[in-house]
Amino acid sequence: MNILEMQEFEDFKGMYGSAKTALESDPFYITLLTECYQNQEYMTFIKLADIYLDVPPVKSFVRIYKESIIRHEQEISQSDRQIIANPQIRQALGSFFGFVFQKKYAMRKTRKVRVGDLGIVTASLFKQEA
Repeated sequence: MNILEMQEFEDFKGMYGSAKTALESDPFYITLLTECYQNQEYMTFIKLADIYLDVPPVKSFVRIYKESIIRHEQEISQSDRQIIANPQIRQALGSFFGFVFQKKYAMRKTRKVRVGDLGIVTASLFKQEA
C-alpha cells in the first residue's frame, strides 16, 4: 500500500491536490516517500535532523535517496542530469513533509532555509508546538 492509499493521508489528497497529481505523474516518488514514511529509523533521523541540526526534512530525504533519485532522473531524461527536473515534484516533496510534520508530529513551520541539492532551492524547517 502506498502513501496515497493510506487512510492517514486522506487529508493530504484534499489539501494538496496538485502535489497528489504531481506524485501520481511519477510513481517512483510515491514509492520512495512510502518507503521512507514506513521506515521508522529514517523518519526518526529526519525529525531529529530538523529539530537539532536545522536540516529540513526534504533535504534529509534527498540525501537518503540521492543515488536512487539521480539514477531515476538520468533514466527518464536520457542524460547525466543530477536534479529533480519537474518543479511540481520538488514542490510535492515539500508538501508531503509539511503535511507529515504538521499532522503527525504536531510541529509548525518556522522558516525556509537553503537546500541547494538536486534542484531543490529552499525547504521549510519545523519546530515542536509549545
